[in-house]
Amino acid sequence: MKISEIFESIIGEGGYMGYPALFIRLWGCNLKCEKCDTPHARQPNEYEELPPSKILLVIAYYHQKPTSYVVFTGGEPCLQIKEIEDVITITNSLKQLSVQFLIETNGTIFRKTLPKYFSHITISPKKRNNKHFKKWVNLASQNTNKVIFKFVVGNLDWTFTPTDLEKIIPDLLNEVRAGQIWLMPFGRTHEELQHFSKLTWELATKYKVCYSDRLHIRVWGNERGR
Repeated sequence: MKISEIFESIIGEGGYMGYPALFIRLWGCNLKCEKCDTPHARQPNEYEELPPSKILLVIAYYHQKPTSYVVFTGGEPCLQIKEIEDVITITNSLKQLSVQFLIETNGTIFRKTLPKYFSHITISPKKRNNKHFKKWVNLASQNTNKVIFKFVVGNLDWTFTPTDLEKIIPDLLNEVRAGQIWLMPFGRTHEELQHFSKLTWELATKYKVCYSDRLHIRVWGNERGR
């Protein structure tokens, strides 16, 4: 497996905001988003090759601590989804380990088996790369306690404007619960985040869906490993 970094932190976005977790950042991405906050996750040679057995040891060591959340993120983790599922299968077979696995994906690679492996799945669509969106909506409607959508509000070509959301959110609310829809302001710095926070808050209030902050940016800026 190509690993960009592994670190302990607090989940800063989405449905599990505030929970401590082990983050496993997979290397590689199939998109090149402007102002990406993790460009190192797709830089050549910015990764370490680790076998699934080594990842399992890291998870087992971390599980000695009180928390049991493991987040697979990227880059785009679904580029290595088979290897991830192998790790989860082995972990779940060990009765002494009771781990909840979470994943965040850009949704460009559809895999209907994800709910079998993950307790929580965050689909973070990009405006111009949504060919599998209807498939994800169908999956989310069948797994209402596991799958959420997180739309980033901003002014870049991959983020969503109020006009974009006006075309998406009402129809989406006919398919999934309001608690499965999250709006999050764009921001790699506190200043950028603050610029879009009030707008995002107002949109979440308007549609009666969830607001996600970026706690790690509020506290640490865009420092790696946070």
